[in-house]
Amino acid sequence: MVHPYFLAGVDHYVATAKTREDVKWWLVGANVPFGANAVVLNLMQRDVQSTLVGERKRVQLAFIHKMSRRMELHAFIDRDGIDSEKSGVAVRTIGLGMRHDF
Repeated sequence: MVHPYFLAGVDHYVATAKTREDVKWWLVGANVPFGANAVVLNLMQRDVQSTLVGERKRVQLAFIHKMSRRMELHAFIDRDGIDSEKSGVAVRTIGLGMRHDF
């Protein structure tokens, strides 16, 4: 079974002539569980506040392995396009982590 989700919002700032007052953003994703594991995919877009036309686009893919009722291991790949107005500013990340609920 696929568990989709969607979030959206607007952040408000004090704007100048070259910056935005309202920064719109959205995130859409899905969690696909299989056995003790899950795959998660997130797509996100957010306006860049410091420019009137820039957008920040982000893609995340994660693998989650449930070790017990309270502990999970995570491995993820993330691509963050910091500002669409600038070329070559994307950040790519690979990470490992562990979550433990106390």
